[in-house]
Amino acid sequence: METTLEYCHPSGSKRVAMRFLLSLPIILLLNSLAAAADIIPIPGTQRIKPVFDASDLVCYCYVESVAISTEPAPARSSEGERVRQRSTLTIQVRDAYKDKRQGQSVVTVRNDREVSAASARYSPFQKGDVYLLFLKSTATGVYELSDRFLGATHFRSLSQQPSEMGLEKLQSALAAVLRQINRDDQLNALRLLQGFDILNEESLSPVGVLCTFEDPEIAFTALAVFLKSKTIEGVEKLQRYLETYNGNAEPLALVAIGTQLSHVNDVKILPQIEVLTGSKYVSIRLGAMNAIRLMKHPESAPTLVKRLDDQNSTVKYIAVITLSEIFGKFEGDYAPSMYLFDEKPQYYVDLWKKWWAEESHNRS
Repeated sequence: METTLEYCHPSGSKRVAMRFLLSLPIILLLNSLAAAADIIPIPGTQRIKPVFDASDLVCYCYVESVAISTEPAPARSSEGERVRQRSTLTIQVRDAYKDKRQGQSVVTVRNDREVSAASARYSPFQKGDVYLLFLKSTATGVYELSDRFLGATHFRSLSQQPSEMGLEKLQSALAAVLRQINRDDQLNALRLLQGFDILNEESLSPVGVLCTFEDPEIAFTALAVFLKSKTIEGVEKLQRYLETYNGNAEPLALVAIGTQLSHVNDVKILPQIEVLTGSKYVSIRLGAMNAIRLMKHPESAPTLVKRLDDQNSTVKYIAVITLSEIFGKFEGDYAPSMYLFDEKPQYYVDLWKKWWAEESHNRS
């Protein structure tokens, strides 16, 4: 299966897109590269449920104390001296969404990471901080983060929820954050909500309000979350915002929007999706094209032919392969692999343009 994986640098200033034919060796390679390099998944693109299921304790907590220790790490000449830093936290659990700690109100959390010697004294956790933590228990009873990226999310505050423990309770807590006024908390909550497989109406309501915010990072992130509903309302909200948004830079949240668009499969929304294939933002065009490929509706053929002239090579390729899938043309050169397409893209583009011109003439 062909796919595009999106990663970004922690600063958010640079994005790396990689196209692969997925196989187990490639997946293992990507995992090792992500662990070794300074790249992280695009915020909002990780699913919550697998991390939740793998955790023994998911909680809203207060950091009571932090102790730091270090030990030498394998030398890296190009990066200077490195050390392994261990932060040992004492946390007070204020609310739990999944709990196997047998009644303990205070637990110990250990977090190990490799850092430069110059920053070894500084832990990402500070006394007095409030976090949403996904934790797994060790044989010694000490907890560790369940996931390198989703394991700890800082919040100014999380309201306690009276409902029973589970993903629904966590979703309610995050939705409540959206009604507050702290921007960082809102962004963090939105990115976590985007990782839920299903969002209830109570959660979508405050998300919808944020879809019209003047702050584009908030609005686009909220739109990415709302698009999980796969409804015409979500796509129309995106269209309206794009009509008034004048930014030239491509906000990081647009990548997440493209990811959500690619899952829209309701043919009733096809006209709106076709409009988005002409967006000036590559992420939007890619997401809309993938949605059309998912729908495989013959009425989208004129839009696909138009996108054969797109400036982005991947958009062109999706147009080619979607046309072949819709019309069942897998013989000859009509359905090239991405590798072959990249070798001589204009050849395949011209091939499909010629076929479409003849097909249109025959239909008229």
